Amino acid sequence: MCCLGDTMENSDKKKRHDAIMNRKLILEVADSLFQTYSVSEVTMKQIAVECNIGQGTLYRHFSNKAEICQNLMDHKIETMFNVIDEIKHSNKTDEDKIKYILYTFVRLINDNKQKLEEMKRTGKRSSVMMNLHFYDRLKVDIQACIENLEIVSNAEFHTDIMLNSFSRDVFDYYCVEKKVTPEQFADRIHFIFIERLMI
Repeated sequence: MCCLGDTMENSDKKKRHDAIMNRKLILEVADSLFQTYSVSEVTMKQIAVECNIGQGTLYRHFSNKAEICQNLMDHKIETMFNVIDEIKHSNKTDEDKIKYILYTFVRLINDNKQKLEEMKRTGKRSSVMMNLHFYDRLKVDIQACIENLEIVSNAEFHTDIMLNSFSRDVFDYYCVEKKVTPEQFADRIHFIFIERLMI
């Protein structure tokens, strides 16, 4: 009886280990495919084939590419918020805190456009930044600074409109078509929504 229990426990441990290894493999292969092709070109079937696993196994871990992208982005997003926390607790003015938070955010957007777009695309409001799973957390940080500045009567609305200026179509138009650097783009948004109101 003891041997049977040990065998079942070892079997469960092996299954958990295999599941963890499959998940890790899926993320590594998907990231590699996303770098080789565009995220929109890669299919779930292609990821499964490249991983040498069945599509059922893939779908047990991730229901769509957006979930894969979100998992790939989680570490980068946490790193962004660590930097934002440092900015929030710095001696900078609230005006400058907003500017440096926007710089941090624009770097994340610029470096991960396709993954973020896939994450937004699968949501109900596909074309807005608000659909990103970390949007509310970013909004709270910026809105607090705007409230401290007392430059508008509705800081929440102001923050939403400002952050949605970073939507992919607007961002790409200025950064790709008009050759504006991401930092220059952030500066322009900061000027329109913050600096101009401080005068």
